[in-house]
Amino acid sequence: MTFGIELEFIVAFPDNYFNFTEDAISAISRALVAAGIDSTGHECYDVDAEIFCNKPEFSQWTVKRELGLFLSDSEQAFINPHETRTCGVEISSRKFSFADMEDWKKELKAVLVVLYEFSQSEIKILTNATTGFHVHIGFGDETVPLRTAKGVLHSAPRSKIVLTHSTRRTVSTWTALQALIMVLTSTLD
Repeated sequence: MTFGIELEFIVAFPDNYFNFTEDAISAISRALVAAGIDSTGHECYDVDAEIFCNKPEFSQWTVKRELGLFLSDSEQAFINPHETRTCGVEISSRKFSFADMEDWKKELKAVLVVLYEFSQSEIKILTNATTGFHVHIGFGDETVPLRTAKGVLHSAPRSKIVLTHSTRRTVSTWTALQALIMVLTSTLD
């Protein structure tokens, strides 16, 4: 079995920090590459972009703009909209094999570290009701039988599954991803 994740969040940054909002996406993608994560999303501005082309689908992480993510009026008030710009971002993982737990666990943690480091700078990573966290489960080129998918979820401790599916979508991105790592790890142990 295979799986992949999608993290959706809003990046807020000072008005003069980047020339274009797409530069925020490029910065995240470059930071992932610097952390050893094969990532795409910065090609628009890189001369060495051809090294990221012609790769198999779902073989690398993808960072892209997500237009459906935005701050509410009350959330805008907290970031001073006259001096701050925002951009919706989606990070999609490469396809992972459940069997290679050390591999995907290390990568997921590296992505968390990159996002955490961004949040400690002038760039803020925000989640709210428009953002999300998704897990896609696959079975090669075939559909995962419902019984199999249920079995994976039922074998994990309920308390850890609840963490990944909060009743409020404003659960922190890192909390949800850390909970996913716990669920998957305990399912495979």
